[in-house]
Amino acid sequence: MRKTKFLLFLFSAILISLFYSCGSTREVPAPVEKAGPPHWVQQYPIDRQYFIGIASAPILRGSAQHISQARDAALAEIASSITIQIISESESRIREANQLFSHTFEERISSFAKQDLEGYELVDSWEGDHHYWVYYRLCKDLYLSQVEEKIRVATNLAADLLNNAESDLQSGDHAQAIRYHLQAYNNIADFIGYGIETYLNGEKVFLENHIWKTTQDIIRNLKIEFSPSRATGKFLQGLTEQVKVVTVSKYHPGGSYRPVTDMPLKASFIRGNGQLTENIVTGADGTANLSLSRISSPLRSQAILVKPDIKAIAGNLKEEPAVADMINNISLPGANLTIDLETITFCIDYADRGKYNEIIRNAGDGIIRSSLSEKGFEFTSHAANCNYILKFDANLRRGTVIQNIHTAFCNATIYFISDQDVELMSFSVSNVSGADLGFEKAKQKAVQNATNNLIKRIDDELF
Repeated sequence: MRKTKFLLFLFSAILISLFYSCGSTREVPAPVEKAGPPHWVQQYPIDRQYFIGIASAPILRGSAQHISQARDAALAEIASSITIQIISESESRIREANQLFSHTFEERISSFAKQDLEGYELVDSWEGDHHYWVYYRLCKDLYLSQVEEKIRVATNLAADLLNNAESDLQSGDHAQAIRYHLQAYNNIADFIGYGIETYLNGEKVFLENHIWKTTQDIIRNLKIEFSPSRATGKFLQGLTEQVKVVTVSKYHPGGSYRPVTDMPLKASFIRGNGQLTENIVTGADGTANLSLSRISSPLRSQAILVKPDIKAIAGNLKEEPAVADMINNISLPGANLTIDLETITFCIDYADRGKYNEIIRNAGDGIIRSSLSEKGFEFTSHAANCNYILKFDANLRRGTVIQNIHTAFCNATIYFISDQDVELMSFSVSNVSGADLGFEKAKQKAVQNATNNLIKRIDDELF
């Protein structure tokens, strides 16, 4: 019992001792001060072995968006440094070699650098009171080795395509040869402006310049002709004879002209208009028929231009920015066909409308003759001397009378008919009104208004 009391006393003494001991030495911890900005925020680091990107973004509480914004800005800074270095290293060398120097190559390099960054690392980050900062870097040797490998692969693919192009040139398929050149150019599109050098057929060349020059040479050596180069045509009809487009080439120096097969061509009116098949392709003999089903313009002298259809040759590649830029700067050869239109001489025929014949003839005839004569049409009353018939058909109906004002309505059609009695074209209007103090004058005005509307439609369609 005495032993137990002693232990309780001892335990109590120890507790009291510990209490007074901790209380006598206890201190309240000082608040932790936020660390200041690291040295790389205050002073931009210089390291010749790395491309460096340092950026910040305003902190958005409750969101991590500022982290990605800062990262993207830092990587954009790295891409900008890459662009500046590539431009400074390649521009003078490219210009000295007389290589095609596109005004857009800086944009291309910058775009490629932004899209193709690999191997970058986050060195540090720091969060201030209001901004979040990041420090990224990319090893120059690593980046350049990656780019060199991509250039090597692109160069080899381009060289293979150029070899294929040479084989197609020998067989006369110039269109496929041009297409291969465009594909080769597109293969190195990310590296245009880098001044890529390689060996082709044992000769050291600037690849971009070689592709551009060779493509121009192939196209420049194309010779396109119409056979015949002048033809006669009929209004609202076609040509009086078959016209062919002949395409040949002597691409290799000293070579004779050879037919160019499967060459897409583009035909278009440069004076006049009509229903022309614009897209044509040469056959095995290098020729293609020109298809003109209708000459719509009454111009006495018209012209059609034919050129290689470089966009058809390029196919889907025409959508690629680098290829599109190249296409827009290629000078294309072409040929002109002159079309002499036969004289257009009309006889006017009025449909029989009984009691209205005189009103229709008197109201419409003068307008038709004067308006169309100004456009180059001729009129005769001798059927043997006309090669077209202009048939005018109109019918009239009474309208209402309101406060002594009479109205009438006219439906009218003008037909152009060949001397072979084939309807070539027609124009119609309906429910054209005329108003006057009497029905007879109202009918005349209705015919006049309808005829003027028809002439306007003819103008809009043919002129």
